[in-house]
Amino acid sequence: MWRNDLVRSINHSLSDGTGASQFLNAWGQLTQNPNSNLTIIPSHDRRVLKIQEPPQVNFTHPIYTKESTHPNPESNLSMWFLTQSLVPTSFIFRFNEILRLKKQCTTSSFNHITSFEAITAHLWRSLVKATNLSLSRTVKLCFTVNFRKKMKLLPEGYYGNGFVLVGVESRVKDLVAPNNLDHGVKLVQKAKDSVNEEYIKSTIDVLKDKKVIHDGSISLYVTQWNRLGLEDVDFGEGKPLHVGPLSVQIYCVLLPVIGDPNAVRVLLSVPKNIVEKFQHYMIEIESWGKDE
Repeated sequence: MWRNDLVRSINHSLSDGTGASQFLNAWGQLTQNPNSNLTIIPSHDRRVLKIQEPPQVNFTHPIYTKESTHPNPESNLSMWFLTQSLVPTSFIFRFNEILRLKKQCTTSSFNHITSFEAITAHLWRSLVKATNLSLSRTVKLCFTVNFRKKMKLLPEGYYGNGFVLVGVESRVKDLVAPNNLDHGVKLVQKAKDSVNEEYIKSTIDVLKDKKVIHDGSISLYVTQWNRLGLEDVDFGEGKPLHVGPLSVQIYCVLLPVIGDPNAVRVLLSVPKNIVEKFQHYMIEIESWGKDE
């Protein structure tokens, strides 16, 4: 496990999670074989991601807004979470548990459901149910999408920000309905599929406006670390026993489980007054035993 001060020294203008993983794996490679050639050549050329002139915002970006929101639970969920006493929580979903989650999605239109989609939809639903919001209220989910393979001119070894924040929204009533994991999964899939080169450029242009802020109705931020390759870093003394921060505050991290490549560890902090309800909804899933 690496020291927190190393992680805190990373600036997203220089590197994101994938870039950090490339750096650490390259460092480990050169530590063991100082005269070897790097497997992935670093690239710091950011011209591909420059703002268009004039800016062209051709897509909706629901996680961003220019409107200020009053810091109370009725208008700003993000601020409300920060004012609470937060408790770190962690769950491990192994292969059979992830498979059972996927089996809850019974709609025939699903050709394939990823572990990320199933876990994220279940996590969002569980948190919103535990928070006990009005059924008529609209809540939003924000998650990261890696676009390195979607930008034609972005080189393999690119170190800068190679992801966008994508948002989806739903009425609480639709999200928490019994046996309706389909709803959240569909929203996550649709948002992921919308990320193409034009969407990425539109997001970059949105952020040119310094008045843009994150929408206060976002109830959950999710970022995926379990596909970065951090568990493979080796400085010559063996691979890590744990990957990830000890705790988090306003976002959720999906982490690898050392020794089990099919498992995903979910780490997030939730308000103390709802932690027991949240844990219940995360573990006691509707109809979990019906496919036994």
